[in-house]
Amino acid sequence: MKNYYAFEKLNPKEFILGAEKQHIFLNMLDIVCKGNLTLFTQSFSNFVHLFQSDSFYIAHNLVFYKGKKAICKGHVVKALKTQLIDFIEYAINHDDLRSFLITPIIANPNNKQVFYLTEEGFYLYEI
Repeated sequence: MKNYYAFEKLNPKEFILGAEKQHIFLNMLDIVCKGNLTLFTQSFSNFVHLFQSDSFYIAHNLVFYKGKKAICKGHVVKALKTQLIDFIEYAINHDDLRSFLITPIIANPNNKQVFYLTEEGFYLYEI
């Protein structure tokens, strides 16, 4: 399975590779699977105020399973808040919104949250 979606409209960005990419993605996926759904909305304008950090990881939620092991086949990138919001709004306005997992890059590892974006709506999961 090839992933040709490369976050072209998100600039500047920093691609995360290798074991770090897998680690970040699997942590986000774990929060979505085991965390509490604290918000659902179909309006990004009702959701965007929750983006409190200055920078975020965003992952194309493209997963391949080998047995019970999940493997990220999408890209994971690091982006600044302003560019990330512009990127998401562009994707929404041009019918190019993919399934994304987004987590803030913060110093406090106890505050774990993942924003899960889909064409159907916007979800916030927290542990």
